[in-house]
Amino acid sequence: MGLIVVGIADAQISSNPEDTLVTYSLGSCLGITFYEPYRQIGAMIHIMLPDCSLENNAPINPYKYVSSGVPLLIKKLNQKGINKNRLIIKVAGGGQILQDNRLFNIGERNYRAFKDYLYKESLKIHRQDVGGTINRTIRLSLQTGVLSIKRSSKEIIEI
Repeated sequence: MGLIVVGIADAQISSNPEDTLVTYSLGSCLGITFYEPYRQIGAMIHIMLPDCSLENNAPINPYKYVSSGVPLLIKKLNQKGINKNRLIIKVAGGGQILQDNRLFNIGERNYRAFKDYLYKESLKIHRQDVGGTINRTIRLSLQTGVLSIKRSSKEIIEI
């Protein structure tokens, strides 16, 4: 297969070990990956906001929010026979890019909402690269489970 791009407010799942999931330019957004190493199934979601409480009804796009997108993606993985307790969870992004005065703290709020959700589900983050004033592009190799993070400084780290 190849490269599968996860857009903003989007999620993708793949079970082909030759695939790589990628999302670009994470600022205050979170890029979250879920990986099941025994079956080499991976998922990635690009979250914009912590919750959909400002929308009147059900969110038009659940993947836009931590509160709706993360549970939906985990449900879809479960439907594929993946036990959530076997998932390796990694997260990147959650930066403070556009606002120096930290008025809205979207990145921090996204990260806190994600951690709160995981706590309620008795899940944990295995690795992370969050915060700061940089943007990030992430790639998840389904063959290895390695998450490569390219920071705005062009530095590439693997977690």
